[in-house]
Amino acid sequence: MLIDSTKRSILIAVTIAIVLAAVLIVARNLPTGSEPVSVTDRPAGTDSPAVTPAPQTAEDVAAIVRTALDSRDASLCAKIESRTERTSCEMNIIVTKASDAKDPKLCEPLDDPVYRTACADNIVIVKARDAKNPSLCEFMTDKKRVPECKVTATPR
Repeated sequence: MLIDSTKRSILIAVTIAIVLAAVLIVARNLPTGSEPVSVTDRPAGTDSPAVTPAPQTAEDVAAIVRTALDSRDASLCAKIESRTERTSCEMNIIVTKASDAKDPKLCEPLDDPVYRTACADNIVIVKARDAKNPSLCEFMTDKKRVPECKVTATPR
């Protein structure tokens, strides 16, 4: 069954919203901190001192995460300076790939129980939505997300 472009766009937007919600949940639960950035080399062919790059902004990190999620390429997360945000990006790629494949076994490498739960629950949401069966949402582990799932799964 082919999905028209409008429904596909809505499906992509809902999936992205779910993943970003998971990022926010996990970001609040992970310890903060970033690795220091230090540039000690001089620019090639000059005697001028090295310029320390400006720290990444939230917008910079969001753009990297968006590109990594869109391409499903966890290696892009390496561009993120903050260890916490880089780890969050990498874990979200796993969550997204598991949701795409509807395969909860792909969630197993996730060490963080919050991510593992979000990953498995996202698969339930995708299955409920695809089946247009809101009752499947009752199988979610995080019961606070059941109403969101039912809205997503309810045929319109």
